Amino acid sequence: MAQYRGRTYEARFAPEIASPYGPWKMQGLPGLILSVRTLDGYFSSDAVKLINNTKKHAITNPYAALSVRTLQEFKKDLREHYLFLAKNAAAKNPDGGTYKINFFGDQLEDFDIDAVDFEY
Repeated sequence: MAQYRGRTYEARFAPEIASPYGPWKMQGLPGLILSVRTLDGYFSSDAVKLINNTKKHAITNPYAALSVRTLQEFKKDLREHYLFLAKNAAAKNPDGGTYKINFFGDQLEDFDIDAVDFEY
């Protein structure tokens, strides 16, 4: 069991399979992670099929032709998108007001984006 961001995670792994990897961000155990869940029931993932593939295959990157953005670029674009949405909503309300969008909550990912404030 391990604690991460206020949740307790329980993982089951196969030490006979020499791979430290598992689903989502789970890794680092001395064997392939086959099952992981939070004790509060918020998240769970279980292996449904294992295939023993002993053939050697060339691995190609299916995303090689796509452009890549950094996390900082993604966060900036996401923030600008929500500001654009707030401005469009404000244009439909002639009485004026304030919009505030917070990027927080009970999520598995936390992008650490500052709130979007827009007054009109």
